[in-house]
Amino acid sequence: MTDLASIIIAIISLVIVWAIVSIPVWISAKILASRRASFGRAMVVTLFETGWIRAAGIAIVAIIVFVMIGVVIALVTNLFVHNVPPIITTQPFQV
Repeated sequence: MTDLASIIIAIISLVIVWAIVSIPVWISAKILASRRASFGRAMVVTLFETGWIRAAGIAIVAIIVFVMIGVVIALVTNLFVHNVPPIITTQPFQV
């Protein structure tokens, strides 16, 4: 029974991660192709009716939006969790 539960949890986790990763693609598609962009299309990236150049632009903007979302999440997390060392550091962590 635990094998079935772990498979179900893995599938649910993959769908959640897929939806989260689709958010930057959707936002960048809204910026570059506003009239045809929807969240459903962002989840099925292969259905964008765009050329190679616009697809590359969407990918680049998606990376930028993904990094911006990561920075915002890090800043918000830092507000609620104090005394946590930064992830990028020049010195080794000391326990």
